[in-house]
Amino acid sequence: MTTFIRLFPYCAALELVLAAAVHGIRLHGASGPLTAQLGGSVLLPCSVETPLPLEELEVEWRRTDSDVLVHLFQEGEERPESQDYAYRGRAHFFTDKIAQGDYSLLLQNITSSDKGLYRCVVYSALDSREISCEIKNVDYLVVYGVHHAGFVYVGEEVVLPCSVDSHIPPEKLEEVAWKRTDNEILVLLYQHGVVLNDSSHERYKGRAEFFLSEIAKGNFSLRLKDVRTEDKGEFICVAHSGNIFANTTVVVPSLGLSTLHQLIVVLCIFAFGLSMASLIHFIKTGINGGAMRVHFFLIVSPNIALFVAFILWGFTEGFLDEASICSSVNLARILFLLLTTPYLDKFPKCLLSTIKISGILIQFSAITIAFYSVAFRNRRNINLLPKDSTAMRELTTFFVLMLVSCACGIIAATTQAICPSLCCIDGSKSNTRPKEKWSFIFMEICIMFQSFFTSIKARSMGIAFHVVFFVFCALLQPISLVLIRILRKRLRFGYLCWTVTMAVLVPAYIVSSLYHISQVRDIFGTIFPNEYAGIMAVTALLKLLSAVSLFEHPSNLQGMPQLIVYGFGSAGLCLVNSITLMTELLLKARNGKRSISDLRLVILPFDSISVSGWFFLLIYNYWTCNRGRGVDCSEILNERQVQEDISPIEEEETLSPC
Repeated sequence: MTTFIRLFPYCAALELVLAAAVHGIRLHGASGPLTAQLGGSVLLPCSVETPLPLEELEVEWRRTDSDVLVHLFQEGEERPESQDYAYRGRAHFFTDKIAQGDYSLLLQNITSSDKGLYRCVVYSALDSREISCEIKNVDYLVVYGVHHAGFVYVGEEVVLPCSVDSHIPPEKLEEVAWKRTDNEILVLLYQHGVVLNDSSHERYKGRAEFFLSEIAKGNFSLRLKDVRTEDKGEFICVAHSGNIFANTTVVVPSLGLSTLHQLIVVLCIFAFGLSMASLIHFIKTGINGGAMRVHFFLIVSPNIALFVAFILWGFTEGFLDEASICSSVNLARILFLLLTTPYLDKFPKCLLSTIKISGILIQFSAITIAFYSVAFRNRRNINLLPKDSTAMRELTTFFVLMLVSCACGIIAATTQAICPSLCCIDGSKSNTRPKEKWSFIFMEICIMFQSFFTSIKARSMGIAFHVVFFVFCALLQPISLVLIRILRKRLRFGYLCWTVTMAVLVPAYIVSSLYHISQVRDIFGTIFPNEYAGIMAVTALLKLLSAVSLFEHPSNLQGMPQLIVYGFGSAGLCLVNSITLMTELLLKARNGKRSISDLRLVILPFDSISVSGWFFLLIYNYWTCNRGRGVDCSEILNERQVQEDISPIEEEETLSPC
């Protein structure tokens, strides 16, 4: 029994030999020509139905055309040393499957020279057989270029090399795409023989193009025109066809500043220097005649310089929406500074009345038109709830009404301020004194249309929500402010009620409006792309300007609080604006991406702080007036009542003619 067990392996091997002798070696291979991918792997099949003893087995793979030995299995193991040098490390048997009769060969890292006919020869002690298989096609797709595009100045154009070599004609490639590797932004797309310019990201539309005459040669280099600082970074050219793809990357290095960018830096430095000079000059010289003219130049020039700098920023970097608002805020700030200047009463009478009555309204209108013009221009991007043109007509109507209310307010207030004899807005006759409340009324009408404009898409929230908001924000609060302003002249503690109401109701007014915006936030993804925080800042600033317009400009406002508010508005805001713009420009040129997502998130809040300071300073002035004169300001009220009762002749002596 023991002897039989020892002889069992030999018996099994003898059985395999006898089976091979009776039936012969039957090889199985590929059913047809094979296709391989350049750089990939391919399996050359070769197997037998009945496994052969390893001791007597020899498997040989050769090239039929050149008789080159590809690989050899002999005496129970692979013989890599016998391989031709071209196939060493690339051709392998499946050694764990050879005992089962699988003699297939895995050929890796396919090259174009691997195309051809291969022969698998199997030898045993009694017989030998061979079978052939062919690698008929080697599909290849190679993309190459250069790693660095070279130095380029902002505003110039740069060529990003990309050449495609493939067994497929270039015009029949499935897809060639240029993308940014950092955020997967599509720069330009070539698909099925057509250049799809409309598929490019908004940032690259009109700036990226192929060399169309070179595509037939496999040249898919990208020409990027009007290079911006945000173009710094890595681009990738990806070619795709069937199951194979290849790519190459090109890096756009640090960019040199263009002439316009250098001009922006110069303007920022100029504004920064003049702001510091205006602050120092004002502290040293005060408000005497000659110093007043110099200081007037020093506060106007920085804001004009920043106005130009933001416009250039918008054109060179493509942020026109952002630049339009920042530039308008800087230009309109001049009127606000004139309104808060300590030497306002030294201006000519006509100019004095115009600044007091129309200054805030003009600033309000400039910011409104600049901001909501962007929204109106983007109205086609809105996925409106009603699938018809009704909402589009409503948007157009509310936008036009905003413009009309701003224009009517400016015309009415300016006419009343410059030539009161030509205007009877109050229902009174000629020679009436200017009334600040009309600016407030026109601004509130405009704000009401703004609210309707931004909540078109939110009608799905129900009519009740908008009715409550309209009654509370658009009617109740403005009307209550106007009523209390009128009643303050008739109540014993009118000025006390006025100051408390303004200090409490106006902030509540602003908070409620911001809450309404937060409830219709879904519209800002399309009508104000990435500007939700921006419109919150704009709304707060416009509400503050509206509230400030309801105050009569005080003639007795002096002291350190006013100097602080005026100094912050004249010098501090220009310093913040110039430093912010210059820093963002230089960092963007160095890093290729923005440090601040939107400059309005810096510019508008600081302007809101300046207007808030003036707002609470006016409240503080009324409060100190009330405390300094007893229980109320009856003496001031009596003086104003006397002034309102002045005869036309005396009034003409008081106000210089226009």
